[in-house]
Amino acid sequence: MSWEEIEERFAPAPFQVQPPRFLQDLGAAIRLQSNDGMDLPTSVLEVTDSEAAELLAEEILSPDRTIPLIVVTEPVYTSPKIPDLGQKLAKHIFGLGRVVRVGRSMTWVLSQRLGKELSVFDGGVRTYWPGLTVTTAPRDMPLITRKKIAEFGNEAERAILRTIGQKLILVATARYREPREIREFQLALDREEREAVATSQAALRAELNTTLSKLSEAKELEQIALSENQRLETENEDLEAEVKALRAEARNWKDRHDAVLHQLKERGGKPAPQPPSDEHEAVQSAKEQFSATLVFPDDLEMETDLGPFVYEALAAMNDAVLLERKGTMGDRRKAFAEIFGKRMNHPAKYEPGLTGLRYHGEEIRERVHIKSGKPEDTESIYWQPQGASADRKYVIVRIGRHL
Repeated sequence: MSWEEIEERFAPAPFQVQPPRFLQDLGAAIRLQSNDGMDLPTSVLEVTDSEAAELLAEEILSPDRTIPLIVVTEPVYTSPKIPDLGQKLAKHIFGLGRVVRVGRSMTWVLSQRLGKELSVFDGGVRTYWPGLTVTTAPRDMPLITRKKIAEFGNEAERAILRTIGQKLILVATARYREPREIREFQLALDREEREAVATSQAALRAELNTTLSKLSEAKELEQIALSENQRLETENEDLEAEVKALRAEARNWKDRHDAVLHQLKERGGKPAPQPPSDEHEAVQSAKEQFSATLVFPDDLEMETDLGPFVYEALAAMNDAVLLERKGTMGDRRKAFAEIFGKRMNHPAKYEPGLTGLRYHGEEIRERVHIKSGKPEDTESIYWQPQGASADRKYVIVRIGRHL
């Protein structure tokens, strides 16, 4: 999505206005709520664990939500360009929306629930209007990417606050304008539409009478009626099939919704597991959780700057082993790209062949790039398959710099 499209969807207001000062003062002194029953926070809401991220996804998709959500994320590999952007947005638009900042390790939850096109990550800022579903067009939920923020340079903060604030003010003020003129205009349109339909029906009836008068034999009339009946039956069957498919889809979404609620109820007040703090803790967690699929020798080589994200890469390797065991790997390049895309928000590149790395005298021929760029910036996972497909394991030989 280009910035020109974003500017078009964030048309500037005719006057520069902000939420009333007294509303912010009230928010600091008493508890205020929006129409959907949610508190209006006085500061940015933080999402730092998967449970909070799941609840945020539920709120984004909730049909009862009546207030916009502005989700702010952090860049994955660089420091944020705008310090405290979420807090500044929350203060700027107080009373017009809720601002949520999602930690960089939790954006994958939104990608899984909303789909990558409707999600936001890697330093982006996205506005979610009420009424969003998984079938909503991505362009209807305006996204400002990290790349565009970087292009604004020192003007980035002012541009983001201005465009988002002005659009929210336009929407909020439009909801409370006098609707009488709009209703009258709509009634006039309805009357014109009914008159047009009546005129069209009269013209169709006249045309049908003219056609029938020209038919001289009853057999021709009968054949026309039979053909029309067959067409209607075919259309009715198609409609019934479509309704059946829609009902099945609705049941599927209800089952998924119930499953998520059940998981949330089961978690209760249990603390969320702490994410690893560095690459060594990430490998240790992977050893404990993926011992059935991954083997970590004592002489494992590791030279990486991915830090705790190494855990997500090893989790993707675990998923790959499970696909091999099921015999559903298919196209390996495509499969590895999709697995790492879901786990790390960007695809990996599977590149088999000679690697120049030997393990116990044998050349390693399996490698996947988890970070691409110049040769000195490229990082890979090197492994050696072990066992037959049904009980396949991966021996992880090296994690880090491209050889």
